[in-house]
Amino acid sequence: STFHDGKKAMTSEARNFLVKYLTVLLKWSIFHYSITKMEYILLMKHIKRMLEMKLPMHQSAFLWGARKTGKTTYLKERFPDSIVYDFLKTDLFLEISKKPSLLREQLLAKDELALRNPIILDEVQKVPHVLDEVHWLIENKKLQFVLCGSSARKLKRGHANLLGGRAWRYELLPLTSQEIGKIDLLRV
Repeated sequence: STFHDGKKAMTSEARNFLVKYLTVLLKWSIFHYSITKMEYILLMKHIKRMLEMKLPMHQSAFLWGARKTGKTTYLKERFPDSIVYDFLKTDLFLEISKKPSLLREQLLAKDELALRNPIILDEVQKVPHVLDEVHWLIENKKLQFVLCGSSARKLKRGHANLLGGRAWRYELLPLTSQEIGKIDLLRV
């Protein structure tokens, strides 16, 4: 189809293909050092993600998405004052895996001001037993959590506590055509 000024319009299929191609190309460039990680971060700062995670007070949520879609970056930008437990940190992973109640003990030792923002548990699928503690903290202390990970399937297979309606579900998809914006195919 064409616009009223005679320029060719891109079909949605072509646009989606281009978005996927550019996403793969961007990731490939990072891994093959054509661009540095810092250049990638600067590039991503100019792309506004469409996800709007607006949680009412005391409402928790899961944020799922494929690896490298920007879940952690999104959460750091959206909730900059939150307490973050990153289970990619081996020492934290081992401590909480051995004793999930440590999460409860540590959070209950914090002052109320620190607990006003959602508590972020990143890579939560690595420590499924911690979800029982999260459940208890939501129910008994009215704490708010954002549980982030790439594999809800892993949790379901392990019969983990998925909080039975106590947490909303969000998904962060790879870049969409709306997030990338207008693309000049002749320049690309």
